[in-house]
Amino acid sequence: MLEPVENVIKKGIENRVFTGASVAVWSASKNINFLKGYGATESELNKHPVTTQTFFDLASLTKPLVTTLCIMKLVEDKKVSLATPICNFFDLKTDNKITIKCLLSHSSGLPAHFKFYEECQKDCTNYVLEKILAIEIDSKVKISFVYSDLGYILLGEIIKKITGLGLEKYWFKKIVLPLKLDRHFKFTENNKLTSKECCLTKNLVNPEVIHCGSVHDDNCRIMGGVAGHAGLFGNLEGVYALVKLIFNLACNESNVLFLKGDLLTEFFNKKKNSTWLCGFDTPSALYSSSGRYFSEKSLGHLGFTVTSFWIDLEKEILIILLTNRAYYPDSLMKMKKFRPYFHDVIMEMLT
Repeated sequence: MLEPVENVIKKGIENRVFTGASVAVWSASKNINFLKGYGATESELNKHPVTTQTFFDLASLTKPLVTTLCIMKLVEDKKVSLATPICNFFDLKTDNKITIKCLLSHSSGLPAHFKFYEECQKDCTNYVLEKILAIEIDSKVKISFVYSDLGYILLGEIIKKITGLGLEKYWFKKIVLPLKLDRHFKFTENNKLTSKECCLTKNLVNPEVIHCGSVHDDNCRIMGGVAGHAGLFGNLEGVYALVKLIFNLACNESNVLFLKGDLLTEFFNKKKNSTWLCGFDTPSALYSSSGRYFSEKSLGHLGFTVTSFWIDLEKEILIILLTNRAYYPDSLMKMKKFRPYFHDVIMEMLT
């Protein structure tokens, strides 16, 4: 039944959009639970096939799978609320009305990105934090919703301040270990991966620089490979388990972590004039990466490398796509066409 999906992925490999991909498709009504890897971890000459156990640089999927889930746990434990101002944790230079919710929903007014790695190359977490806190917030920008890595860097540091643990340690303790997923995820600062275990990426400006189990995001790398916006490596089986958890939370169903959906309802409420929820995106009206068929009751997230998950709560469908698109410097435009087409093929088949 899923032969059309396999054909699409194989074309992506042939067209040098990526060297390898892992795909998960779940449909409640069709009773489908499909997980499979395709291609190789680097070039077509490579001997290491991609499986459901192959690690990918998940890039910005770190935001919903790590940072957002950690904040959910802290909200349930009453250690913080979405209305908590971040000036409780930092000495802000300008706007002191920014809340946890503002950071989660990309409505803080912080800019999207800054090339901290051009000014500092090693052990730069404190430097990055000081630079972000010194930014003057434009209140007009807050109205327009700017997708911001910087906001999630702050969230990672807030989790560290509240818990007394690093982001990685708290996430593993409260989320990963209770779900028995420790074999499926890594922050690679202290856990190096080989080309047999992990799909490779390359520096898109200088393709001679190959990342084999080291994070592709330059700012995350100078912060030691662990940050609120990027850094997580995971395989398809692990990502699938966490995305199913998010599905259950959004549907207010029971879950292994005993996170209570009624306490977390606000995480899944869309902000006015925005596609963003707290920690999750929703399909845009035009040219969505999720394609044409996901309903309004859908949520998901993208990663730069290119990785993504989309959940349709109404149709009870889940689709995960993990790739190493960042292996080919010229693949970005190809991927913008590939990803919605990939989702359309699956949705047409299921619905």
